[in-house]
Amino acid sequence: MQAMYDGNISQDQAIAAIARAQQLNVPVMLADVGGQPVQRLTRSVRTLTGPGSAMVDQAFETRARGGAGRVISAVERGVGARSTGNPAAVSDRFREQARTDSRPYYEQLPGLPSISNADVRAQMQTPAVQRIIQAEERAASDVRHWAGPIRTLYNDDGTLARNPTFEELDTVKKIVGETIGANRRFGSRPTDPIPAQTQTEVERAQSVVNNLLRGADASAGGDIYRIARGLYERPMRQKEAFDAGIEQFRTKGDFETLRDIETMPEAILPENLKYLRRGQVEALRQRVQSPNDQTSNPNRVAPIAGSINARAQLDAAATNANRRQRMNERLDLENQMSGTGNYVRGGSNTADKLAEAGSNIIGDMAAAAPGGAQAVTVAGATGAWNAMKGFFGKETRAEIAGILTNMNPRQSIEFLERLKVLQAQGEVTTKAIKATAAAATTSMNE
Repeated sequence: MQAMYDGNISQDQAIAAIARAQQLNVPVMLADVGGQPVQRLTRSVRTLTGPGSAMVDQAFETRARGGAGRVISAVERGVGARSTGNPAAVSDRFREQARTDSRPYYEQLPGLPSISNADVRAQMQTPAVQRIIQAEERAASDVRHWAGPIRTLYNDDGTLARNPTFEELDTVKKIVGETIGANRRFGSRPTDPIPAQTQTEVERAQSVVNNLLRGADASAGGDIYRIARGLYERPMRQKEAFDAGIEQFRTKGDFETLRDIETMPEAILPENLKYLRRGQVEALRQRVQSPNDQTSNPNRVAPIAGSINARAQLDAAATNANRRQRMNERLDLENQMSGTGNYVRGGSNTADKLAEAGSNIIGDMAAAAPGGAQAVTVAGATGAWNAMKGFFGKETRAEIAGILTNMNPRQSIEFLERLKVLQAQGEVTTKAIKATAAAATTSMNE
């Protein structure tokens, strides 16, 4: 890339760069790949009043408006997921799906037989489970005092007064599950290690729930309860993965965020990885869209890959090597195009600088061209750009603007190929270059 900005870019190199950008669906211009001398010419055309200036501005504004969409597309393809632009609604839909799908089955629980399974009865008599049920009974009694006393599950001595119901068992499962979930997030990140004592407590609580569920599933009506749980838990696990992906890229993060991105897939069921990716691209999309100005050429790549850490995090999310390489190529081109736009459209020249630009820019470009038969550059051999200097007047600057800001890759390549032939034949004249540009455009439109 540095060679481009030095002006040492052969036409073959420029053609190859434009062709690759076409494959990546990135709208580069000759101004992007021709190095600083070509950018200086583009800036001069834009600075001098006339139709050429308006053409340059319009070309860069049009391209800038599409920048956010192109960067988002590159990230989506790199990570392997699509975004919607409304992550909160997506997250809410998972919960709503869980409730909607499972409701018909949970509504059947009150009509199921009570559970007489010995393992379930034993677990329900443990002190921890008793505390949960009795707390729920007290809360229910406070709400339903007008409807009379509720049927308590325990005698005064802590023994079971009756067989537990599926609803009571489900209450224990939900409350213990919430406690386990909270303890598993010991630190500020999902991947933070859990202390040994906490881990033991989590395992003990999970063992109680597992024993309860095994006994319930083996009881009459257990198939209904098993289906209800599955229909609720599946979308909720998807939601957890989606929300975790959002959290990873919600802010710029740090080196510990990189660790989370690298290790989180190991803690998620394989079938839920796609929801983690969806959350990641939703958060990245929000950051890409954070600059509101659509016309001043904001760098859309900087919010997601503007530092070494940010690029490492993005690379970690794009686990497929081929997709990651293509994504990075597209982002590098977008970054380069943003730099071109900022240079060409940045600042303003005084009257003296305008006069200097008009008289010296072509000479600067010719001086930047290296010598030798293999060094015919986009900046051009002296003859090519001296010929362009011949139609650098106000009435023809639009033609130069059209050449330098053309975002049709086939036309740009055709122009460079034809210019190579003219140079090889020694027929580079103002008239010939103008005819070449017109012929390249015409041939592509036929």
